[in-house]
Amino acid sequence: MQNRDITRMSSLSSYSGALRLRLGHEISPRMAIIHPTNQCNHNCVGCEYANIHITKPAEIESTRLLKLINEVANLGATSILFSGGGEPTMHKSFTKCLVEAKRRGLLIGIFTNGTTINQQLAEVIIQNATFVRVSVDASTAKTYSSIRRVDISVFDQLKSAVGKLVATKNQQNSKLEISLKFLVRPCNIKEIPSFVELAKELGVKSVQYKLLRNEVEEPNLEQIQTAQKLIEQARNVCSDIKVQGRISSEIKVKTPCWITPLRVVISAEGDVHLCNYFNHRRQTHTFGNINHSLLKDVWFSDVHRQAMANIKLPECKLYDCRFHKLNTELLDLVENYRDQLDFI
Repeated sequence: MQNRDITRMSSLSSYSGALRLRLGHEISPRMAIIHPTNQCNHNCVGCEYANIHITKPAEIESTRLLKLINEVANLGATSILFSGGGEPTMHKSFTKCLVEAKRRGLLIGIFTNGTTINQQLAEVIIQNATFVRVSVDASTAKTYSSIRRVDISVFDQLKSAVGKLVATKNQQNSKLEISLKFLVRPCNIKEIPSFVELAKELGVKSVQYKLLRNEVEEPNLEQIQTAQKLIEQARNVCSDIKVQGRISSEIKVKTPCWITPLRVVISAEGDVHLCNYFNHRRQTHTFGNINHSLLKDVWFSDVHRQAMANIKLPECKLYDCRFHKLNTELLDLVENYRDQLDFI
């Protein structure tokens, strides 16, 4: 399925909630993004959370995290993404979380650096998760080591871990989607095409390219143009591997995000945020804490409404959020196509 078809499906599936928002109603989130911990076994150059796990270590307490998953389901969400601020698989109750989320009928996504995946974890992931995206950012051990600031041997550890996951998936005939992520920066641009070859070597059928933003290593215009050409070249390297991502020097967003209630973001500190790009605007994008209140009480609060009213367009234009396009498409649907869609 083409990326534009998936985007169109996402817009249509979100239409009902978007319409209610436009009419001034409160809605429950469709997805929860949870950072179980801000601890990480890597210290990547350009990571917006770099050093937080050292200066302010935090994780959601195990009992509270398991209760939170139930609160997410009770609130009406249909999916949950374990991500971070840190490496989510390092939380001591991570496997229990996957099992509990699956028991509650939630679709499960995982963003991970992959290096902690052993055979036992691979089996739990296969049995419970919907998709796993492994952040790699390189196709060679030398570049991988320099970006992620780990020993050069960790690259082989990563390949072994992903190999276990792929092999277990194949053995169990699982539909789990596994993809590799590549954050484009000046030092790895030349490895864009060979990254697809790495995916093929590991048996992974999908790769995603994204641009590093708002860091010292953010590529300049010339480097972005080179990367754009190489990504198009990568699409032809292996025809059976899906290549996602068309990077651009310009972040196109015309309106402050008005559909943030489609998701809820909860950090390792227990703070509840409007979106996953909250680090540069914690004071205005934080509207409660699940260590002090139930999620539903935080969600349906005046503080949440005030935070939404304080969203500023310049702050939204700093990162490549997938909600940028969704904002525009949903606004078009509810304002120009409601008379057709409401009769389908």
